[in-house]
Amino acid sequence: MAKEIVKSIGRDQREEIASLIKRRRLQLLVHSAIYYHFNESIISDNQWGIWAKELVCLQNKYPEISDQVVYSDAFKSFNVSTGYDLPFTDPPIYWTAMWILKLHKERMKIQ
Repeated sequence: MAKEIVKSIGRDQREEIASLIKRRRLQLLVHSAIYYHFNESIISDNQWGIWAKELVCLQNKYPEISDQVVYSDAFKSFNVSTGYDLPFTDPPIYWTAMWILKLHKERMKIQ
């Protein structure tokens, strides 16, 4: 059935779905790094949970697309309960998390 769904959607929609899966994965990874590595939090647990549930829904609905998006192996058994076991120490994720945290702290000083 999933193959039928993927075949029935157009290329633009497939790209949009893949882009959203990638965005959610990267958001979860970066914010997991901020939380677990830097011991900080700049989004609520509720927001993280919303992103996590949306990602799982997309991965379940479009497994063929999901398998082709970055970090697919890391999110195969992802169950929305925690980001602790995600590869948030990968250098691009780590550096992005550090940069976002720095920007957040600078922004908080201004306010």
